[in-house]
Amino acid sequence: MKFNQVFKPVLAILIALLVTCCSDQEIERNDVLRINAKNDEEYILDLGLQKTFDRPNGVTDAIIIVQANHFRKSEIEFEVTGLGLYDKVLFKYLAVENYVGKDYVEIRVCKSSECRNIDSEIEIIKVEFSITK
Repeated sequence: MKFNQVFKPVLAILIALLVTCCSDQEIERNDVLRINAKNDEEYILDLGLQKTFDRPNGVTDAIIIVQANHFRKSEIEFEVTGLGLYDKVLFKYLAVENYVGKDYVEIRVCKSSECRNIDSEIEIIKVEFSITK
């Protein structure tokens, strides 16, 4: 009798923790960075990558996988030191002149030196712009 009285509440707590863990991971993967920007101002997003050697096989630290539709500039820039290392990897966006509305971009970021297609090594950054005058 006492075993069931202890076991059932403990089991219920474990199940609740498991469900919470899984739903949190789904929310994180679907997050979208929402940015309010003026159509005449450049937006710069630091992708948090630093001191990465050039990769001889052509794989880069970050690449735009869904390009914006209403842009003068939407690109990845690598600020390089004289030693051939990246100081910063930046995404820069500037809307088309006089554009007002929404725009969207997705950036694939490699978080490891090998950049294999493994969830723990790749992050997809989703950015939705609300452009005003």
